[in-house]
Amino acid sequence: MSGVRCSTLRTIRELTWIGGNMGVGLLLDMVESGLGDRVALGDRASGLTHGDVVATVRGGAAVISGSSPSDGAVGRPPSEVIYLGRNGPGYPQVFFAAAMAGVPFVPVNYRLGDEVLGDLVDDFDHPLIVVEERYRDRVAGRDQVVGLDDFLAAARAAEPMPPIDVPDDAPAVLLHTSGTTSKPKVVPLRHENLQAYVFATVDFAGAGEEEAALITVSPYHVAAVGATLTNFYGGRRVVHLPDFDAGDWLDLVARESISSATVVPTMLARVVDALGGEVAEAPALRLISYGGARLPLPVLERAMRAFPDAGFCNAYGLTETSSTLALLGPDDHARAIASDDPRIRRRLESVGRPIPGMEIEIRDADGKPVGPGETGSLFVRGAQVSGSYLGKGSVLDDEGWFPTNDQAWVDDEGYL
Repeated sequence: MSGVRCSTLRTIRELTWIGGNMGVGLLLDMVESGLGDRVALGDRASGLTHGDVVATVRGGAAVISGSSPSDGAVGRPPSEVIYLGRNGPGYPQVFFAAAMAGVPFVPVNYRLGDEVLGDLVDDFDHPLIVVEERYRDRVAGRDQVVGLDDFLAAARAAEPMPPIDVPDDAPAVLLHTSGTTSKPKVVPLRHENLQAYVFATVDFAGAGEEEAALITVSPYHVAAVGATLTNFYGGRRVVHLPDFDAGDWLDLVARESISSATVVPTMLARVVDALGGEVAEAPALRLISYGGARLPLPVLERAMRAFPDAGFCNAYGLTETSSTLALLGPDDHARAIASDDPRIRRRLESVGRPIPGMEIEIRDADGKPVGPGETGSLFVRGAQVSGSYLGKGSVLDDEGWFPTNDQAWVDDEGYL
């Protein structure tokens, strides 16, 4: 894939020289020029191409920047674009339109109670709320509310917005994270953080045209942001399952020739239970990525038997790190599951090793780095790390290290 890397860097230089977008906008420019005719969202026969998506995004950016979609009157641009809905093909289009307009995108948890949800929305000055129709009554009476379908229709009808200069350090996404306090903190993920994450983890147009990803993670989770960016940039067709059901998941994997899927451990456990010890019908599936919580080893072993042709990948990351910071890849899984060496087999309990561009350091109670095998507090550093919170500012130390508040250790080969 080194050739793809080289052409990616050449495109970046060319776009920068001619005054193109940077950050998320740069990714869209590259996709439009290199992947326009490839299907990006939905089924292979009637899904939206990358070119379709970017055209809607450019119109959506114009809608966000120049009007109030609720009444059609020209008004001041919103402070944020709040997305209230499930994960589906509308989600990436609203996300990218907000990024292109230079307005932070805020996906909020539609499962929250009315009072908590209202408090989160009220934290923002004058947002535009794009809402899936089934949740419209939850934001009734608020200013600048537009249904998701209406927004997309307006975006397709609007004149495309010319590129604007969005600073690399401007926030692209604002995500709520529960942390250890009762009220969620808001993490700004800047354009430069997301761009760094994408460039470190995926090659431009690196996916084959036959590849398709099944996405089931919640839209307000950082994994959804990461999956949206990396699959779009990599040229992989995305199929969404808005409401998880193990039977529906298995049906989509078979019917849509899904080649990769992202799940949380509880989802994978339900899929394995639904199979009842049988081997899944998944002729194209080659990768199952999981993360967000510890996956019990017996569940992993059953899953590997149920999907014998698929590799497994454990991804560890945080909202503050723009998603994944360490991976235990398919080769690691296969080697560990087949080994009689307890030291190697124990790697199945690890989250692998840091991705390119990420540094890790484990410190004792006095803040001093510790060696392999010693447990301490995990600190991370890299361009994809936000390390700040709205209203609080940066929590990075003087050398740029972010405290994850996780306890960890590494073995003598660097597995975390």
